[in-house]
Amino acid sequence: MKFSFKLFEKVKNQAGATAVIVAIVLPMLIGFGALAVDVGYMCVTKNELQNVADAAALAATRKLGTIYQGMTHYAQQTYSCGDDDIGDIKDVANAVAHNNKAGGEHITVYDMTEGIEINEVEIGVWNLSNTPPFTPFTTAPYPQPDAVRVTAHRDNAANGPISTFFANIFGIDAVDVSADATAALLGQTTSEPGEIELPLGISTLAATPERCDKDIKFSPTKDACAGWNSFFVEPTSDQAVLTILEGMRDGTIESPATTAGVDKLEYNGGKLSTQTFNAILLLFKDRGYDVKVAYDDEGNEILVPVVTDAEGNPVTGHLGDIEGVVPLWLTDTDGNLILNPETNEKIPIYYPDDDVNQRNKHEWPTKVVVYYNEKDEPPDKCFNPQEPLLIVGYADILLTDVINKSIKGKLECEHVSDEDTRGGGGEYGTKGSIPCLVE
Repeated sequence: MKFSFKLFEKVKNQAGATAVIVAIVLPMLIGFGALAVDVGYMCVTKNELQNVADAAALAATRKLGTIYQGMTHYAQQTYSCGDDDIGDIKDVANAVAHNNKAGGEHITVYDMTEGIEINEVEIGVWNLSNTPPFTPFTTAPYPQPDAVRVTAHRDNAANGPISTFFANIFGIDAVDVSADATAALLGQTTSEPGEIELPLGISTLAATPERCDKDIKFSPTKDACAGWNSFFVEPTSDQAVLTILEGMRDGTIESPATTAGVDKLEYNGGKLSTQTFNAILLLFKDRGYDVKVAYDDEGNEILVPVVTDAEGNPVTGHLGDIEGVVPLWLTDTDGNLILNPETNEKIPIYYPDDDVNQRNKHEWPTKVVVYYNEKDEPPDKCFNPQEPLLIVGYADILLTDVINKSIKGKLECEHVSDEDTRGGGGEYGTKGSIPCLVE
């Protein structure tokens, strides 16, 4: 009995129990410490890498935008990113990345030095119409690129992996972390005062890739996908349009600065008076588009350029079907074609690739508002609304003719604005030169 009591006393004795418990749970505590500290540090480093990738992608795409800004519309259509431009774009991405740190280390995303060879900058095209399993971002080859993707690494291949604090107890000495970002030149979203030189607007149904380089008619009819707008002048009427045209001629009215997705415009597609139509002709002249009213073969009133020879005598253009963008042949005042004496070939009235200033005398490149009307029915059934319409973007139009009190033009697509304009709007032909992050 006495022995049993002593045994019971020993069992009840808890001296040293804490040490046993600590020994059992210590690996678990270290594991939690590793989870809290090492995983937390990994997440912080990944966020820093994401910031690096974002900044580098935006800077590189902005560089691409400035390259486009120095080109004519026509040059942009055939632009292919050569080795020099590729190197410049990637160098910009790397310079921005290297100015930032992730996990205490400056980050390199592009360095082709022998023995290093880091190339984590991709130049390509962003197209949301590519649906899974296709990615919106596609890379080489490089014709008309509009996006850059940058991947920032901390691993054995680039910049070294991040070291652990507690996980090395379990044999994990380092962890690989990476982040990527894609920036793109998207649809132009803002306009500055004076950018829009005519009170015109087109429906989203008229600003589609299928209509690129095809005629668009700004018609004073009831049902149209493009027509006149009165910007901020109310009420919407022929008189309001006339007031705007006269104000644009004498410099007292500029098109309002607007932002796609925020601002609205007053739309007026009604009939234009002769007085307003004449004001349009005068505005064409003021913008350097030398015109006179003539008639085509069907008797329709048409606007054609007027040029002069070396002695100042007027020489007119004759409508012709020329491959590319030249729609007029040189003629004398009687309408007879003037041939090149050396080649005996017809002479185009302007030279879009060789002399932009000469071309601009006979075609009026300008910008128009793209609006959304919920009543419009795809693919091409548009309605003339009588209420303010949401501005969703901007498009570049090459105005060519005026026929029966309506203006004809062509939608210039995949065109990067030659101004510092914000991107991020819908794809309506004109892209902003300042990029947005898309992925």
